[in-house]
Amino acid sequence: MSRTVLKPVVFAAALLLAGPAVAEDFAIVGAQVFPSPDAAPITNGTVVVRDGRITAVGPRSKVKVPEGTRIIDGKGRSVTAGFWNSHVHLMSPPFHQPDAQAPQALQDALRDRFGKWGFTTLFDIGSLPGDVGALRTRMAKG
Repeated sequence: MSRTVLKPVVFAAALLLAGPAVAEDFAIVGAQVFPSPDAAPITNGTVVVRDGRITAVGPRSKVKVPEGTRIIDGKGRSVTAGFWNSHVHLMSPPFHQPDAQAPQALQDALRDRFGKWGFTTLFDIGSLPGDVGALRTRMAKG
């Protein structure tokens, strides 16, 4: 089994809270925000997080960042929920023999099957030997 991490989304905000931990308030501003798989991306968007919860998402011009909130510059970056898909089989075209596939075909398939649903990390549990490693190598090379 191997784990494949999708790289098209460069910036993902994740909050992992265990028990009564205190979360920092922050806002990511100026990023391309993917609020959900079926919504259009928000260019120059803002995401505000207070007390460990997302309290506002929208265009930068319409979302007010509370005074004193730490600002994270998201210009040139993307924000998505960053879901994990822990049960995938990368066996069908174009994932079988990825070295023989066109880069655009691989990119389109990853985006359409996983990225557009918010998956940024995949855990492959049964693909053909060598295919996932070859796909990871191609992704690492861009």
